[in-house]
Amino acid sequence: EGHERVVGWALGGLARSEKAMLKEILKGLREQFGRLGDWMKVLVMDRGYWGAEFLGALKREEGIDYVTRARDGEVDVVKDAEGLARLDSTIWHEVPEPHSRLGNMLVRLAGFAGLPLYDENDVDHGPCQVVIAEEFDLKRQRLAERPRFHYVTSLPLDPANAQSVQQIRS
Repeated sequence: EGHERVVGWALGGLARSEKAMLKEILKGLREQFGRLGDWMKVLVMDRGYWGAEFLGALKREEGIDYVTRARDGEVDVVKDAEGLARLDSTIWHEVPEPHSRLGNMLVRLAGFAGLPLYDENDVDHGPCQVVIAEEFDLKRQRLAERPRFHYVTSLPLDPANAQSVQQIRS
């Protein structure tokens, strides 16, 4: 609310890479408006996982934060967050949330700060934060048709609600 939004879009065939199209969109925005970080604060990507190298470069080179969903459970940062989520010391939070198709629900969240963001060559492009989200009905029954979501971000998590890797390790 109260902030300008910029929406970039590109059309392409099914075989065209979303990552390539996003890079074209960002290049066009850069050419038209200058360095992304000078006018954009956060890039929210609701499709796919863009890779550690790409995400790290957004933060490091462009100076913008990112929020995206992890591609799948095989991404190293997701494996790390899942391992931390299994610890007895993990703090979970529940928040009510309206959903346009599923109605009112409870979302259970756990956030982890300071996780390394590795690429396929084991190069660290992090740190990043990961939030795990699960959806439940109001009777606290897990919505089986809904996956467990893993959000990867460079934004800081609320310190009162996040668990840092350093805290967990000590």
